[in-house]
Amino acid sequence: MSEAAAVTRPASAESRPPVWSAQYDAPVNHVIAVGGAMVFLCGDGSAHFVSESGLGEKQKHLHQGAILAACATADGILTGGDDGQVLLTPSVGESTVLAAHPGKWMNAVAASSKGDLAWSIGKSCYRLTTRGGLRSLECPATAAALAFDPRG
Repeated sequence: MSEAAAVTRPASAESRPPVWSAQYDAPVNHVIAVGGAMVFLCGDGSAHFVSESGLGEKQKHLHQGAILAACATADGILTGGDDGQVLLTPSVGESTVLAAHPGKWMNAVAASSKGDLAWSIGKSCYRLTTRGGLRSLECPATAAALAFDPRG
């Protein structure tokens, strides 16, 4: 080893952040940070909100079937499920069904910093504005991902 090479040693146990682990009945498909919590979204349609300390977990059943797409919003999560529903779920409170597309699979969801929401099913993309207007767009191919420009 040359004199210039540095050796890093693992941090002592006292300086490491605590490790938290959990097991769920279904595979975890998505992990999202929302506020001071982590949300584990599972293949059985459940969401597990876990505080930063790993204590105080609360579970909500969101979809009938797997959660296929998810993203963080200003105060919760936006999910699209195997059941064809798009749900807005706040960290505290009940979910709101924004749209239902029976028999369809969600490809992607997105939330803007201004509160607009979007989702895609195959070649169809939808945008729900903060004013309550719903717009749709047909794409030439499947929309596998969605994003909002941070500038609005």
